[in-house]
Amino acid sequence: MKYPKTDYHCLVDKKVIVTGGATGIGAVIAKYFYEQGAQVFVLDILKKEANELIKLMPSTIKLKMPKFFYCDLLETDSIKNTFKDIYYQYGYLDTLCNNAADDERHNWQNISSSEWDYYQNINLKSQFFCIREFVQFVDNSKGASIICMGSISYLNGTVEIPSYSIAKSGLIGLVNTMAKILGERKIRVNLIQPGWTMTKKQLSKWVNKQARELISEKQLLKGEIYPEESARLVLFLASDQSKMITKQIINVDGGWV
Repeated sequence: MKYPKTDYHCLVDKKVIVTGGATGIGAVIAKYFYEQGAQVFVLDILKKEANELIKLMPSTIKLKMPKFFYCDLLETDSIKNTFKDIYYQYGYLDTLCNNAADDERHNWQNISSSEWDYYQNINLKSQFFCIREFVQFVDNSKGASIICMGSISYLNGTVEIPSYSIAKSGLIGLVNTMAKILGERKIRVNLIQPGWTMTKKQLSKWVNKQARELISEKQLLKGEIYPEESARLVLFLASDQSKMITKQIINVDGGWV
């Protein structure tokens, strides 16, 4: 799907971290920042997918090839070491997009304790610890932007992913708390909650005729939501155009909720 491009000159040369940036919405976010002239750091455990993505974004006179850093977001030491490595190699950081997530379906009656913890850790806990490490390497005279990626699943009655949905609801508390803590340092914290987004994973695993009928019934705006919808909003929230916006929750769901 093609859209007119908006150029944010303020994003040129900005240091941007995208977690889970190898595939899905994260890959599109990484690509959009790259096209703005930012230096993008893709954090993921999917090395092959990340490198294949980066090959599509070569260095040019105006554009910088993204860099891949292996980071296991389930391990706080891995998060700590990765952010430190990026800072020591590239300097102060400007934007963090907490995008990594796992919405694999699971039954509330059968989920084990360890499985529950996994979904809480990847979908909520990792975002907090990425924020904590990121803000250590921000130039407080300039500030920064943190964009957390959530979901409307806890609002629209989804029951197939209980631990995921509950973790995503917790991001509201995370964003509200961290925005208040970090505001005096000129660090903005906002939350994007996408609706059912047509990524490769969703299309291959869960978007069937029944799903399309549900989407058509529930969305006020007809049509499918693609990763580009969230990516364009991420750029805006990272730019100077949103310098007085923080502690906000924005749904990109076609009016489902």
